[in-house]
Amino acid sequence: VTQLSPTIKFSVSVVGAYGKAFKVKFATTGTVVPLTTPPMTNPFIIEGENLAVVATSDSRTIVNSSSASGGKDSMFNGNAINDYIDYKVNVPQAGTYKITFRLYKATSNIMYQLKIGDVDHGAPFNTYSTAANYFDVDLGTYTFKGPGDRIFRLTNVGTVAGKIRLDTIKLERTLVFNKGVNLGGGAVTIEGNNWVSQSAAL
Repeated sequence: VTQLSPTIKFSVSVVGAYGKAFKVKFATTGTVVPLTTPPMTNPFIIEGENLAVVATSDSRTIVNSSSASGGKDSMFNGNAINDYIDYKVNVPQAGTYKITFRLYKATSNIMYQLKIGDVDHGAPFNTYSTAANYFDVDLGTYTFKGPGDRIFRLTNVGTVAGKIRLDTIKLERTLVFNKGVNLGGGAVTIEGNNWVSQSAAL
C-alpha cells in the first residue's frame, strides 16, 4: 500500500503469476504499519512550459527565452477581458504553501486573477513591471488538504486585455502556526518560516 488518502493506492507484483487472478482484502484489524512520507523538495518549482492546459478561452504558446529558468515559458494569448486559462498543478503533499509566480513583464497594467479550484485566491495581480525581463509575484499562502492535481485558473480582469507569460510556479511549504509560547521565556511570533519577534519573559 503506497497511499491511504484521499484514495487507496497499492501495487501487486505479478512476477510468476502466469495469468492468475488476485483478490485484495482490506481490514481494520491487524498491525498498523505507518507509511513513509516521500521526501519533497522545498520549495517545489514547476516550469510553466511543463504545465498541462485543461481548458482555455484562447491559445497557449511555448516561448523560447534564454532568461527563463528552463529556457522557455508558457504564454497565454489572452486578448479580451475574462479570457482564461486552466493549468493543472500537481501538489506533492498536503500543507500550507506560499505561492509565487515568476512572470515575464508586461508593458502595460494587465491584471489577472488566480482561482484555485472554485475559489478566487487573493486579489488580482499586475503583470506590469519595470524589471529587465522576469519578476516574482507573491500570491500569499494557500492550504491544500491533500496531495494531487489542482486547477489553477488565470483570468484576465480589470480594464486592460493582454497576454500573460508564466515562467514558473513556486510552492514553498511553510509552518502552519502563527504564534507559539516559548516555555523558557515570553511569547514568540513566527510568520511562515521567519522568526519575527519574542517578547520579554513574564
